[in-house]
Amino acid sequence: MKYLMALFVALFAFGVSFAGAVSCGGNIPVINNITSVGVVYLNPADSEKQTIAALMINSNAPEFIVHIYFAHGGKFHNADNNSYIEPIDLRITESGTGRLGDGIVHLIDRDLLPLANNEFVWDQKQNTSTINYGMIIFGIWNVKNALAGLYQETIITSIEARF
Repeated sequence: MKYLMALFVALFAFGVSFAGAVSCGGNIPVINNITSVGVVYLNPADSEKQTIAALMINSNAPEFIVHIYFAHGGKFHNADNNSYIEPIDLRITESGTGRLGDGIVHLIDRDLLPLANNEFVWDQKQNTSTINYGMIIFGIWNVKNALAGLYQETIITSIEARF
């Protein structure tokens, strides 16, 4: 008992302290998506620019890469695939909706032609999240020698998050 009392007094007298460190944290899940809607009823014979597709991006990744792939390089093919109409102007621009993350270069009337490997790639770094950012793809076609019929192009969109 004397030894226990002496140990207690010694610890108290010399001010021994005990400390511990803890780490706290949480995870914000990645939001990284692109939604695309194509226009079904185009009139390629109209000489005015026409909306081909509307896109919307949401991303909280520090860097994202948008890929817009045109299966036929922007050329609209008929059902038999033996005739096509080629765009004389193919562009992408902001729709005016949503918020673009800080640090990103705005897409204002960007020319897509010529398409390298049938694809437009938009690689961006941001300091804040991009929320419901809308974009529009539009075009004008040369239909001078085109045959009558339905013409189509397949556009595939994707977004990739980078850290």
